[in-house]
Amino acid sequence: MTNAAYIGFIVAGIGVGATIFVIGWRAEGRRIDARVAALMVAATASGVIGARLYALVEQGSRWALAATLEGGFRLPGGVVGLLVGFVICRRVFLADVPAGVIGDVGAIATQFGLAVARLGCLAAGCCFGTRCDLPWAIRFPRGTQAATVHVALGLINPGAAASLPVHPLQLYFLLLHCTVGLVLVRWARRKAYDGQLLLLGLLLSQGGKALLETVRQPIAGVPTAHLQIASAVLAVAAGMALAFREVWSAAACRRSGVGGTVG
Repeated sequence: MTNAAYIGFIVAGIGVGATIFVIGWRAEGRRIDARVAALMVAATASGVIGARLYALVEQGSRWALAATLEGGFRLPGGVVGLLVGFVICRRVFLADVPAGVIGDVGAIATQFGLAVARLGCLAAGCCFGTRCDLPWAIRFPRGTQAATVHVALGLINPGAAASLPVHPLQLYFLLLHCTVGLVLVRWARRKAYDGQLLLLGLLLSQGGKALLETVRQPIAGVPTAHLQIASAVLAVAAGMALAFREVWSAAACRRSGVGGTVG
């Protein structure tokens, strides 16, 4: 793994996400102060920790690797960590601001931040797809995870300069995050309630990721089916929350209409 590039793009992604959060926060007519900064730092840290813990568990709970980058980070753990950190840290730093307002701004920022972070996966040659002959297929150089796996599978010689052409799964994820981010930006102008963008972002991004996981290259000794399952569970949970809110809103409107007529 190209540690410097990998970490560099993750840091850049955090920076991009933080910048977009500040822009969105100001667009809400709210002021950036120490409390907001503390929330951003704490929630981001919890997301990174969650992503790393998930990866360590995936590696067989090899906690001795905690101080290294072996195994990288896993998005489902990052999403759960970020959500848990957000809920806890909001109560500590911004209890007077509705959770939905913060969540909606954060949902947009997170998508664009993750898009940049995915370039780290591309640079490191991890999270790559299965073999394909499509015009946009890419090869990874010798020494990357993709080339090493192809050698282990007997698909290329140990001395080969690059892997066989594979799906650029990292770029698929990048495009997914950018697309979801743009959809949320557009939807923000007509959202029905605070928190809708957060739920919609989870539904679209995790649902899309679950679909894209079908072209991830399996690696011997490293289970990956759980990534698709975890993303699908998060997407279903978000979809159910959206549906429940719609039903609840419709019922509230009917009650309001009946009350007005009787009165």
